[in-house]
Amino acid sequence: MALTREELIEMAVDRYFIGANKNDADEMCSVLSEDSVMRFTSAKYLYKGHKSILIHLNEFTSTFKIINFHNFVNVVDVQSQSIAVRFQVYLEAYDSEKIMMNNCNFFQANGEGLFNDCLIYNSAPLEKGFQAGSAV
Repeated sequence: MALTREELIEMAVDRYFIGANKNDADEMCSVLSEDSVMRFTSAKYLYKGHKSILIHLNEFTSTFKIINFHNFVNVVDVQSQSIAVRFQVYLEAYDSEKIMMNNCNFFQANGEGLFNDCLIYNSAPLEKGFQAGSAV
């Protein structure tokens, strides 16, 4: 099932990132395949499979009382069924720690119209909210 440009943006921005802003891990995972992989280029975390990613996202959304992904810039390649999203994110933990990052996520969709690969470039160190579900 080939996705349109608009569908790729809707999945990445409106469901994944805005789902995070609503602290809704289930909404975020609704765009991911059962065999999806989420990995970071500058952090040690690797999540393999929908179940592990959901464990991670539940920890992430319960660690930060404020999650604000914003200022999205989308680069979409319909032919390869991929989207890169550059954005800013502001996180405020329940212990009042504040984190601001300028990141980029690369999503790849499979034949069923779900993301099966998410590669994340993060501009600040990650620790709190990222331990659960990681394979490393």
